[in-house]
Amino acid sequence: MGDLLKMQRRLLHAARELSADGYTPVELREAIPYIQKFHHCTMVVKVGGSVLEDEDIDHTTFFKDVVFMAHIGARMILVHGGSRQLTTRMEAEGITPDIVHGVRRTNRRVLGLAVEEFNKLNKRITECVKAAGGKPVPFLAGKSDVIQAERKDKDPENFVGKVTGVNIERLTVLKDKCIPLVTCIGTDSDGTLLNINADEVAAAIAKSLKAAKLIVLTDANGVNDAKGKLISTLTMRQTTSLLASGVINKGMIPKVKTCIDALRAGVGKAHIINGNKTGALLSEVLTDGGIGTEIVMAKKSRVRRSA
Repeated sequence: MGDLLKMQRRLLHAARELSADGYTPVELREAIPYIQKFHHCTMVVKVGGSVLEDEDIDHTTFFKDVVFMAHIGARMILVHGGSRQLTTRMEAEGITPDIVHGVRRTNRRVLGLAVEEFNKLNKRITECVKAAGGKPVPFLAGKSDVIQAERKDKDPENFVGKVTGVNIERLTVLKDKCIPLVTCIGTDSDGTLLNINADEVAAAIAKSLKAAKLIVLTDANGVNDAKGKLISTLTMRQTTSLLASGVINKGMIPKVKTCIDALRAGVGKAHIINGNKTGALLSEVLTDGGIGTEIVMAKKSRVRRSA
């Protein structure tokens, strides 16, 4: 009886918050099954630096939506990049970015700038989550052992890494409604800091926790077909075919490959959505139609689109 009462109160609270945000009764009825389903489910959300860079866009709603999901019982984890902020800082310091196949060569000086910029962004996100009524738990670059890593190559002057492990206890011991904020700097066995692709960090955390969802926020609407039309749902097989044919190209390739890797490791679903669209997060996970692209292992008949 107690659990039922808690569920009823949670749904009532959720309905009030969604109504205040302009959701119609029809949309509320559509959202309720998802709110019930996601209680105690883990969602890892990767926020790109490109999403947060545009100061003309108000991201208040996004952080409110993250906090809302935490309040209804979902375990929310935010992983952020900071590539554009780092590039801007490097140019201001007179350093030309050396990026090959999407990977930034990171010497010791660039690593120092990366730590500064990523931590600056982490603190900004922390304040945004607090302002939205949430409980952020920042894991700052150089001060956290959440991400274990090793160098991607043998060059001792290139501090680019790949994830070798995730200290999941640091994330799972947190109290309910707390929202971890993780930077994309890892530490190797010698304590050396390494710069890691944020998509890879988010996927590694999602895989380690067997998350229900990996959600990648970017400045694109999702995956488009050959005619430039947004694809709402893709299976693994369809996604692989689009990669092979070149329909999925440029910056979308690593994001999609990250999603595929996560699904193969047991993550429930992967989503790619436009973080600059107001209400994108809730529209993707609490509605049948979604707003971006979801990638699934295989289509199942009579299953809700975002379930």
